[in-house]
Formats: sequence, C-alpha cells, structure tokens
Amino acid sequence: MSRISDIKKKILWEKIRNNNNEYICPYCDLPINKENERDWNVDHIVPKSKGGTTEIENLTICHRQCNTIKGDNDGNWIFEIKKEKELKLNIQKQKELEQKRAITEPIDKTMLEIKDYIVQQPSEKHFKTKESFKWTLKKIFEYAWYKQDKELISLINKIDCWKKKWNNFVKNKK
Repeated sequence: MSRISDIKKKILWEKIRNNNNEYICPYCDLPINKENERDWNVDHIVPKSKGGTTEIENLTICHRQCNTIKGDNDGNWIFEIKKEKELKLNIQKQKELEQKRAITEPIDKTMLEIKDYIVQQPSEKHFKTKESFKWTLKKIFEYAWYKQDKELISLINKIDCWKKKWNNFVKNKK
C-alpha cells in the first residue's frame, strides 16, 4: 500500500473545503472532522484494482465509512445516492409548499370577504368561543405574514384590539 504524501493530503483537504470552511465528504455531503484521523481516509476514486492511479485527480478524502461502502466500485455509484437524496429533498420542499398553501389558499379564495369582515372590526364577542376567535385571527395573521399583504396588514393595524396581537405574532415569527 502506497502512502499519500502530506502535500497531496493538503491539496485534497482544500478540494473538499466548502465556503463555510467545513470539509465535506464528496460521497455523503456531510462534514468530516479533519482532526479525527479515524473518521476519514484517502480514497482512490477509481480503485487501484480497476486501474486507478495515485495521481491527485484520482484521489479524494472521504469518511472512512463512505469509503467502506464504496468498496471496489468507481465513483459513479455516488451519483445514484445523490439523485436519491435530491429526490427526497424535492419531496420535502413540495410538502412544505403544500403546507404553506394549506394556510393561504382557503383564505385566498375569500380574501375580499375577509377584508370586508376586518373592516367590521370583529372582537371576541362576535364568536361563539374565544378559541374560534383566536383561530380566525391566527389564520388571518398567517396569511398576512406569508403573503406580505400590505393592504391586509394595514387593516389589521387599524383595529386597536388586533394591533397588539399582530405585533406579538410578528415578534414571534422573527
């Protein structure tokens, strides 16, 4: 087994450094602890058994566990893993968008009604329960916050009993 020179290792560390000064494993995209030599090793992207060399272009630093998983395969297997991660991330982003829509779409459909309703300056006494009033306020505030609807925010701030609740809502969001 050939030893990799300290100069090559230094170059390899720089290859995997990101903008936040973290060293990121090229296989799993997670940080590598440079100080813990048990956590990482130098990998031949194309394994020596398949004709890979010890030239710097064919070397990378990765987690020891990622190198073990990679085994005798070339580096192309990682693209499948990254595609899978990207797909999962897209699914997660889609779910977040759907959650936002769940908040805003029902209110979007009746926005004119809501603005007319706000002009009437409803208070807790207009609702059957205090909870239903709080729920309605929360939904209106969430809509105004996510959409940054200046007209709605202006209406909210004109109602004295809502203004303080709105300011508290905004403070908690930041």
